[in-house]
Amino acid sequence: MTHNTSKTFKRVALASFISLTLAACNDKSGEDYIQQAQTYIDDQNLSAAVIELKNAIKQAPKDSQARQMLGEIYLARGNFASAEKELEKAIRLKGDSDVLTPMLAQALLAQEKTEAVIDLVEDTRTNNTNVKTELLAFKALALMKQGKIKEAQYELELAENSGQDTLYKSLGRATLDAANENIDSALYIVNKIIKQYDTNSDVWLLKGHLESTKGDHKAAARSYQKAVDNAPEAIQYTLYLAQALVRDENYNDAEKYVNQLLKISNNHVLVNELKASILYAKGENDEAKSHADLAIQNGSQNVATYLIAGVVAFQQGKYEQANEHFKKIDPIVPANHFVKRLYTITQFNLGNVDDALNTLNTFNATSDQDSTFLSSMSVELSRLGREDEALALAQKASEMGSSQSQVKLGLIQLANNDTGGIDTLQQALNVDPGMKEAKIGLAYFYLKMGKVEEAKQTIDQWLEQSPDNSQAMLLKGLIYQMEKQPKQAKIWYEKGLAANTDNLQAKLALAQLTQQEEGAKAAFPLTLEAYLSAPDNSIAFRQAVRSAYAAQEIPALSEAVDKQLTADAANDKLKYQKATLLAISNEHQAAIELLETISPHQQTSETYRMLGDLYQHQQEPDNALTYYAKWLEKSPLSNVAYIKNIQLNEIVGRLDNSLVLAEKAQQLFVNDARFTLMHAGLLLKNGDKERSQAILNKQADNIKATPYYLRLQGMIYLQDKDYAQAINVLEQRYDALPNTDSAADLAVSYELAGKTDQAIKFLKSVIDKYGEKAASLEIRLADLQIKYRPDEAIAQYETILVREPNNIIALNNVAWLYLEKGNFDKACSAADKANELAAKHGVIPEVLDTYGYCLLKSGQAAPSLQLLKEAYAKKHSDPEIALHYAESLLENNQDDNAEEVLEKINTSDPRLMVIKGQLQNKLSAVN
Repeated sequence: MTHNTSKTFKRVALASFISLTLAACNDKSGEDYIQQAQTYIDDQNLSAAVIELKNAIKQAPKDSQARQMLGEIYLARGNFASAEKELEKAIRLKGDSDVLTPMLAQALLAQEKTEAVIDLVEDTRTNNTNVKTELLAFKALALMKQGKIKEAQYELELAENSGQDTLYKSLGRATLDAANENIDSALYIVNKIIKQYDTNSDVWLLKGHLESTKGDHKAAARSYQKAVDNAPEAIQYTLYLAQALVRDENYNDAEKYVNQLLKISNNHVLVNELKASILYAKGENDEAKSHADLAIQNGSQNVATYLIAGVVAFQQGKYEQANEHFKKIDPIVPANHFVKRLYTITQFNLGNVDDALNTLNTFNATSDQDSTFLSSMSVELSRLGREDEALALAQKASEMGSSQSQVKLGLIQLANNDTGGIDTLQQALNVDPGMKEAKIGLAYFYLKMGKVEEAKQTIDQWLEQSPDNSQAMLLKGLIYQMEKQPKQAKIWYEKGLAANTDNLQAKLALAQLTQQEEGAKAAFPLTLEAYLSAPDNSIAFRQAVRSAYAAQEIPALSEAVDKQLTADAANDKLKYQKATLLAISNEHQAAIELLETISPHQQTSETYRMLGDLYQHQQEPDNALTYYAKWLEKSPLSNVAYIKNIQLNEIVGRLDNSLVLAEKAQQLFVNDARFTLMHAGLLLKNGDKERSQAILNKQADNIKATPYYLRLQGMIYLQDKDYAQAINVLEQRYDALPNTDSAADLAVSYELAGKTDQAIKFLKSVIDKYGEKAASLEIRLADLQIKYRPDEAIAQYETILVREPNNIIALNNVAWLYLEKGNFDKACSAADKANELAAKHGVIPEVLDTYGYCLLKSGQAAPSLQLLKEAYAKKHSDPEIALHYAESLLENNQDDNAEEVLEKINTSDPRLMVIKGQLQNKLSAVN
């Protein structure tokens, strides 16, 4: 203990000795520090001066001189907050107010503390005319920052009346001129000031602002650079400099300053705006978008920033994001700004066609760019089936635009079978005889209308003007092919290929002609060669697939794709092609696994569609729906994508989703009656018969004659038990579309109308007429015969089982028929096989129940119990299954359990009620 205390004392004593020694060595006074600081100031070593002044303040905290000097240094260097703090303390310590107050006003003004400046000036009393003039100038500058120009002018006039020529009075006058848009006058004043005060950062800052206003960003950058050099700690000055450099497109110098600023504040709005502009200009778009998004998240309203974020999102296929950004700036940008075109495209890509039309209506088509764009969009509208709107838009484009716009108008007119399109295209050709699109449009229209001679004339005229035009040669060959003159067709196709050896159309046309003349085997090598010359071309690949399939050469085509994949394993188009061939070869899982190696960013509407199809084929509807939904996101204007999504949602019982999609598609594809009828059908299935009928009532007569309409109307009549009307429309449907589905619906209507014999007779006639194609109707026929002609039903099912020995439904139903006839061996044999097959697909309670009940009735009560118990567990709401289970429990002497099951059975079926009563009586007798 003593030893430790001694050591502690020695350490304390030593520390005290060192402290006293240092104090003895450091006996400088506050005045000494100030003098040393002044020396450093004279040598421009301001950092050292700051240290000395801080030491002086420690030595003499109530001395105002050190604080005044420190505040002055901070003010000069642009550290305005620290300057404010020190100068205020100096004033409180009774420093020289005439010196300190103007400096404090400058520090406050630099921080935009305008009210504080005004209060300071109004609270200050001085007899120094020079100081009074400067303070009035500061007040005027503060008022101008508040937008109070007239009040500021009054204060400046008071300053002018003093007769003193001071720095900030001159700056005030220049600022007032600038506020009144007299920029040249303001610049003249500033340039005069600079000759006397070239180290004042405020002067250089104002000069930079004035030069920026004049659009001279290079000069502004030089002025801001001077401001930064004189006040390097003024962050705002660095921002102005970076902004001027960006506007001057001096991105490398700007980036140095912007990066410095990001280190200080990485979320700063303006800094991120500038960084986004720099990166975008350098082509680093993804990074540019990141900074633009950050600026927007933090409140940016800058048009350029929204533009960068929107354009890059558009390029990345993120149309929702792009749409939001473009919506923000659309009202601000000029009428002919390219962002309006991008905005329209995003609206189309998102399926918002009506919004896109509203945007398109704001175009005046006075520029060639706008006219061409309107023409292109009119074609898109035409593809959607919105012919009237497409025609109006094309007309608008052609009125002010080029002959190219006129061609688009003519093509749309022809697409709508408006022969006025011929005159429109001829007028365009009169202006520009070389317009290929107009000539092709005319030729194809004539061919479509069966006017072969007119098509020939158009093509011959084209060849007279351009004898080496390969496109005209191909059309000439096509006409000969249509006229069954293959030799002549081949001559012209070969001419077209000779004129352009890379002409893929010519290669494919020759291959197609060869297939017609010599067969698929002879054509496949030509098709394969054409495909390999352009493996990225989807048309070439599709024709190669068709040719390979016809020639039984899928393995050869697959090998060709494999070789390309070996050389370019990351090529997503080749993966899609390989997956297509795998799917054709029934290797569905391998196709799925290959497609899912494509990154989400690179997936296309085609790959998503194929994945959906493959999963649906694999009977995995949830996965199929996931990919169909992504397909629709990628192609929101695809009517097929809508149909697939609507149908699959309906199949899996998600009627609400189907209804939403059907309503949207109905609005989008206004001329496609399928979606209107789908909507009506979904409403009917959802129990809203009245709304469904209301939709059907509004349809035109030609729609009311379609099989789809007739089926829906027939289903409504059946629900209303208006069987005569149901039979009438369903007979019309069968006549219009004779197939197994329409036959099945008609048979149901006969049965419900009590015309069972007619239903049976009709189904037999359809089965006799269509043979194996009507196999699905055989089960329905047997079902009808079960009720009315059981012996014929057994024969019908046995016929089915000869052809389809693993048909679970037929096995299950024939088991019941044999069971009712007391033929337990045949019944249990069929039921056992049905149950074994069903187990491979998961438990089917109805099949399990049949087998279990068959065992029970054949005297095998114990084995029946577990089977019937499992069927009941899976479907306890089915009264017939519950009765069979209760009967088995009774036979196995489990009376209490049987009683509990029987109590829960609720049925209005008279037959089942009788069985329930019999079991309850049996239970009572036992008890």
